[in-house]
Amino acid sequence: MSDERDHLWIPKNQVREDIVNLGNGGPSYSRDDYYEHGKRLTEQVNKIKNEIIIKKDAELTKDYILQVKTPEQISIKSHKDKLNKLGFDIVSYSNNKENIATAIIHKDKFNEFDKKVIKYAESEDHYGKTNISVIEEIREVPLEEKIDTSIKSNDDIEVECIITLYNILSAKEKEIIINNIESVLRNKDINEIRKSKLLNGTVILSANLHPSIIKELGQEYITVRSISVNGSMILEKSFPTDNLPNPLVVSKPNTDVVVAVVDSGINETSPAFNGLINDNQLFLPSGTTKKAVDHGTLVASRVIYGDNLESCVHLHELTPTCSVIDITVFGEDLLGNVIGLKEDQLVTMLDNIVPTLSKTVRIFNLSLGFNCPIEDNKYSLLAQEIDFLSREFNVLFVIAAGNIRHPLASYPEHFKFTNARVQPPSESLLALTVGSIAKYSNASCLSTINEISPFSCIGPGADQGMKPELVAHGGNLLCGWGHSPRVGAYGVDSSGRRLAYDVGTSFSAPIISNYAAKILGANPNATMNLIKALLCNSANNVICPELDGIDPQKFYGFGEPDINYALSSLSTAVYIWQGSIKKDVYQYIKFHVPDSFAVVGAESKLRIRVTLVYNPPVNPDNQKEYSMSRMAVSLFKKCDDGMREVSLSSNDFKYSVPWNPVIQIEKDFSRNYCAGEWEARVRLLTRGDLPEDFQQDYVIIIQVIDANGLVDVYSDVLRSYSSIYLTVRIREAA
Repeated sequence: MSDERDHLWIPKNQVREDIVNLGNGGPSYSRDDYYEHGKRLTEQVNKIKNEIIIKKDAELTKDYILQVKTPEQISIKSHKDKLNKLGFDIVSYSNNKENIATAIIHKDKFNEFDKKVIKYAESEDHYGKTNISVIEEIREVPLEEKIDTSIKSNDDIEVECIITLYNILSAKEKEIIINNIESVLRNKDINEIRKSKLLNGTVILSANLHPSIIKELGQEYITVRSISVNGSMILEKSFPTDNLPNPLVVSKPNTDVVVAVVDSGINETSPAFNGLINDNQLFLPSGTTKKAVDHGTLVASRVIYGDNLESCVHLHELTPTCSVIDITVFGEDLLGNVIGLKEDQLVTMLDNIVPTLSKTVRIFNLSLGFNCPIEDNKYSLLAQEIDFLSREFNVLFVIAAGNIRHPLASYPEHFKFTNARVQPPSESLLALTVGSIAKYSNASCLSTINEISPFSCIGPGADQGMKPELVAHGGNLLCGWGHSPRVGAYGVDSSGRRLAYDVGTSFSAPIISNYAAKILGANPNATMNLIKALLCNSANNVICPELDGIDPQKFYGFGEPDINYALSSLSTAVYIWQGSIKKDVYQYIKFHVPDSFAVVGAESKLRIRVTLVYNPPVNPDNQKEYSMSRMAVSLFKKCDDGMREVSLSSNDFKYSVPWNPVIQIEKDFSRNYCAGEWEARVRLLTRGDLPEDFQQDYVIIIQVIDANGLVDVYSDVLRSYSSIYLTVRIREAA
């Protein structure tokens, strides 16, 4: 066994499975007058047929996409099976009403449904009422549900927008329909048009359109899922300070890891980057002539060196963690204006580079975003594609949470306003979103040391889940929202020859990318689930303002990672299981609590922390049920009469939001508690159209801790159970 306290890998023979006993479906719905109900439905069906026949895509698809309602108090989801039997497949659920859904039905099945409704209305026993009676209304999807609320129909200004078709349509249908929309726009003398078929199957068209044309497209195409604003990004200049030392010695990186920095570009001439920029891929926006290297250079230096660059001024030496690839998505025009790619261009760019780069690059740092808050149950196009790419290519996106640039109240009351919520694409479900904390403070500062930075955007995420998940040093602000070099986050400036400081989550995200690189460097085969789990499991709470109605986790998520605990078990026992699970089974994962916790009169106090991370597939069409898989976890201990489930209160679940891909339990037990064999039980649930044989990959970390810090748990586990567990090398390279 290693003396360096490697984590403990749970072998396969310590995991068993059992079948889940399933319940039954939902109740039927009765009506006072089935005839009148059937007559009303028949009128609605005829209206739909008459309206859709004149749509521009009427002959371009084999399906109707419609809105279906159940009675006001009846959840449409509980009657999904009845709708399926009538030919309707649910595409998405309403964000606001439990009785409303969007559904797709083949035209032939819709004609059959029409006949069934007539028979239901006119037959003496109202044939088919078991399924039909629950339908209150069928109509077209309303225009207001397709068009982004920020697009004002009465404005007279063109909007840069993205038109998105329903993913559920066939690839051929989407291609034909998007070409038809393009043709319609070109006939209106709109020629600056971009089309893309994304890797997740989404088909989009981008153009500058007058609100009247946007409204027309929403009305005339039943296959248009959404028309949204094509987001743009903004960057701010950093503040240069001291010169880099000359000479400056840059040693070989501690790892072979390469991180992709998707940003404004890096000044590769800096001595701090000597031999550390592996490649440069330029995606300069139209109208720009060169890279805008200020922001990207500072970000890249923090990815490579972490938060310790100031020390080089005195030591004349730098030790990098990793090297980087420069993915430039901002440029400068002839007037010096900094311009970034639009959202559709960013998505297309990622589709182009990730499949190839993922063979050698597993971490992508995105210290960029759109200057607007996210909304409940709405995922930006960029976030959707990041989620797909993360799962498809086993890569980790580390994304800045966003900054509050214009506070709407004095500190800390400004956190209560909508504009303090995290910004796209940080709502991405599978990415790690990073907020900022202060590491330096004085009497003139807003935040104290280790407190959430005053500018750091907060949660919740689009699913009401945890965002940001982690925080790291990104700087502090003075009263009055001022900057100071004493409390900023440092990196290399745009000239490449000086240090610079700035503040923002743009500069805390690279610290987490740096930590992820250390973990990947220590274990090159680590999955992204494992890296996320180690970082979240090692994190500690930080300080945040006490504000009514805002849970502390909305500020900082799991907290600030302790990279030493992520890389080594230290005095605790960190068990790791990495596997996959199918639905309708339980998996029981065995681990051990050492006998030192059972000693009568001992001062030890058992604490068990469980962190489970998985990477669910997502459904862009159904943003209310965006995550398509859900996992649950519980604990069992061995007693005289067998394995008994441990009672867990809501307080023991440090974090658990259904369908969100991270779960954490932390429970303290009384002294002299049961030692020996324990189990963690996990289960998978799914929704949407996942195949029957779908299996969900996941990682579970089970950490056994002495809360009083008196017991060397790691040594005790090895003393009693070393023959059972393998060691997992998650240590920083020398």
